Amino acid sequence: MARLLELADQRSPWNRALWQASSALAIRECLEYDTAVRIDGISGEGLTYVSTFTAEQVANDPGCGQPAARQRVTDLLAVASTGKSAGKPLSEGNHDALSQLAGRISGGYLAAWHAEIEAGFPSAGTPGSAAGPAELVARCIASHLFDVGFSGHHLHGWFLAAQQRICDGADPRAELLKLVAEADTASRRPLRQWRVLVPVNQKPHRAVDDTEDQLLSAEDLQQLCTRKGLRPPRQGTRGVWVTVTARDAHAALAEADAVIRRLAARARVGGRGTLQPSGKAWIEDEADWRSLGTWAPVAHLPSVQRHDLLLAPLDTDEVTATAHAQLDDALELFAALDASTSGASVASAWAAIESLLGGRAPRPGVGAADRLAAIITCSYSRAELNVLAHNWKIHGSDPVAERLAATGSVTWRLDIITTALRAADVPAPVEVADPVGAARAIALVRNPAAVLVRVRRYIEASLRRLYDQRNRIMHAARFNSVALPVALRTTPALVAAGLDRIVNAAHATPPIPPMKLAARADNELHLLATPAARQPHRLLD
Repeated sequence: MARLLELADQRSPWNRALWQASSALAIRECLEYDTAVRIDGISGEGLTYVSTFTAEQVANDPGCGQPAARQRVTDLLAVASTGKSAGKPLSEGNHDALSQLAGRISGGYLAAWHAEIEAGFPSAGTPGSAAGPAELVARCIASHLFDVGFSGHHLHGWFLAAQQRICDGADPRAELLKLVAEADTASRRPLRQWRVLVPVNQKPHRAVDDTEDQLLSAEDLQQLCTRKGLRPPRQGTRGVWVTVTARDAHAALAEADAVIRRLAARARVGGRGTLQPSGKAWIEDEADWRSLGTWAPVAHLPSVQRHDLLLAPLDTDEVTATAHAQLDDALELFAALDASTSGASVASAWAAIESLLGGRAPRPGVGAADRLAAIITCSYSRAELNVLAHNWKIHGSDPVAERLAATGSVTWRLDIITTALRAADVPAPVEVADPVGAARAIALVRNPAAVLVRVRRYIEASLRRLYDQRNRIMHAARFNSVALPVALRTTPALVAAGLDRIVNAAHATPPIPPMKLAARADNELHLLATPAARQPHRLLD
């Protein structure tokens, strides 16, 4: 339950966040890719990649049904990923069969996981998994609930209540079974309509719609607040009514936020006014205002403050100034993520990556994704072990905890941790504070090659998904991909982690350019299972 709670917490660090799509959505993404290869004429290389990755995910996901059902899915996906048919569109019959299986899996997914948990996880677990069934069940169930439309805020509250009952003495397994059963029932209910009122600071001069019933004057908004007992917004604020379809209240607010962003863009280019939301919204018939916005993991770059970059340096040579200007351009593009519509966010985030890691043809896009994935993977060990070092220092009472408390350098603290984990397990008080993290750290230190190969695969898949979404938007003008929401949910924090490491390298002595940093990361990952391997937290030192 603790890992589920962590995956639904937008404050979780990037290395503890959820990177994957659910299995059912991954199959639908393959079907969408298949259609794009057939109709839009895009390269079949991407179809081969997503089919291979999805087949592996489905094969190891008990929620996808009995082994025979999973084998049927992997057999159909193998047609698009192996042999002479690799990269070629599926036949109409195979496409329809896979589509039917995607619906079958989605409809019975949580029921299948309920049976798996009740039976004691007889088929759960992936080769090289860092935490066995606990990690697998958390990632699979959380990704499924996100992808059927639940908001992260809603899930966090749900999981938090269950975790609190466990802390109060309830049986963890019984609580997990109860939660999965409740989630299965809730996910079968149809989506409902929500009417959301968004206060805006200026009237958009009919850029919203041709009907005035969407708009509230400042006077009407004040009167509504008086009738409903709401705290009125500042004088002169108007309101826009938005009707959306969503699974829960937080998801409705996220949908309303997306609508307002598009309306604001329409108002800006219309040239006759602006639309600036106040940051609050009211769901009709509720008792108070809520925050308007979308659940999103933290995506920031600590290196900007670490290297005191809030003001540009004035005394750099021409070469350094050029490199810093390239970084500034990338950061400016990435910063647009928070202020843009979904399509513009994807395009700007990808442009930030390709501006630094695009490289040479013929595969600048895929190459940029894989290069950034290598950099992030090399950063994963340091981030993961640092969480454990912090918990060990706070909750431990052994000599290791004392040495951690007396050490100021992060790298030296991680040296202490890796040495300790090779010799013994995590002390009980530290494991109780973070059981899944402790298991992940042990697996990482004792078998870094197996763990980081798996991590790299997940990060590559996520970043390639972002690249694919950028191509659909920029080249095919398709903004309705089934994978667009999961790309926007999973990739910003990963991209931020990679950019953070690139900024650090640019300010090292001597500076390391992004492409050279990626080359170093790739080399170190290839050497992991050899006598030449570095310690997992020192891969980019």
